[in-house]
Amino acid sequence: VKMKSLSAQSIFACLFALIVFSPLHCVYAQDTLRVLFIGNSMTYVQDLPGLVSDLASANGKTIITAQNTPGGYFLSDHVTDPVSLSLMSQGFDYIVVQEQSGGNILPVIPGSPIIRPIGIIDSIAKANCSKILLYATPGYPETHPWSVEPYEDMQAEIIYKYTLAAQSVRAACLPTAHAFRDVIRNYPGISGMWASPVDYHPGIKGQYLHACVLYSVLYNETALGSPAPRSEEHTSELQ
Repeated sequence: VKMKSLSAQSIFACLFALIVFSPLHCVYAQDTLRVLFIGNSMTYVQDLPGLVSDLASANGKTIITAQNTPGGYFLSDHVTDPVSLSLMSQGFDYIVVQEQSGGNILPVIPGSPIIRPIGIIDSIAKANCSKILLYATPGYPETHPWSVEPYEDMQAEIIYKYTLAAQSVRAACLPTAHAFRDVIRNYPGISGMWASPVDYHPGIKGQYLHACVLYSVLYNETALGSPAPRSEEHTSELQ
């Protein structure tokens, strides 16, 4: 099922422009990639790894995924978790890293005796010839009971913190949050970007957009025209 509606095209117009003009340097990748996801429910809700794998398959490529994404995990949990440590040492092509939902990721400070979790993950990745991609998550909808500031303000703060963390270890920060914000800002008629008005997790549309951003970064090509995600509830809205 091809993406044909105006709203779907609008999402991908934002995505395509963002990827083309982003300062993020994409890597021309081989057709088969191994990608590890380290995070929590912001990654496993709507199955981001599966969405990316399906996109690759639909475009004649293969992404083999693995994940350790327990609900509520911080990166500080991952760097002491035997499962995460074992997976990160297995030499994946890319490790997609996501901090707890508040976006409170901390950068490495040169010369500081404080050891940041992202620094530990970066050291493990480099030792095993993996590249880190930071998955910047959405801010909370203003209708969420935990929201204490406008969505735009929280989203800007998350983007800023992820950008600093990425720069501190010379990694790439995926423009996922930028794409999400562009849709919320410019296409208010597109609903379902969050799982619900009182849920900060991405909805199927939001997570699919994130998957398209990741696919485009991995393969340096647009995901425009790819099949809609496999969801009986939402696929018809995206056709």
